Amino acid sequence: MAAYQESACFEFAPEIADSTGSIVAGDVGGSVRLVCRAEGVPSVSFSWSPRGDPRRFLSRESHVGTTLWEGELEITGLEPSDLGNYSCMARNEMGRAESSVLLRLKGRRQFRYHPYSVYPVFI
Repeated sequence: MAAYQESACFEFAPEIADSTGSIVAGDVGGSVRLVCRAEGVPSVSFSWSPRGDPRRFLSRESHVGTTLWEGELEITGLEPSDLGNYSCMARNEMGRAESSVLLRLKGRRQFRYHPYSVYPVFI
């Protein structure tokens, strides 16, 4: 008599589990990593809505846990045109989930005063 083995088979749409945070800061000319993690079954794939020149972007995906997947976008040679909002889209056959992050320059905000205006400057 053959042994009967019951296996649980479940599938679910991606759910964002973790990301680099809502704000990431980098230096002009440097590199930054944007990371997005999602749980889902079956496997999850990632896409990013980047700004700037995509030739300087490297996108990677990896399976980091039983149902946990990670998408990463690395930007090298950071330029001012790269700054702004980036969206991470996690997808599988069951659905999708989205997360966003703001990329800005490192530094602290200081205000410079001019007789006719006040404006923030990153230092």
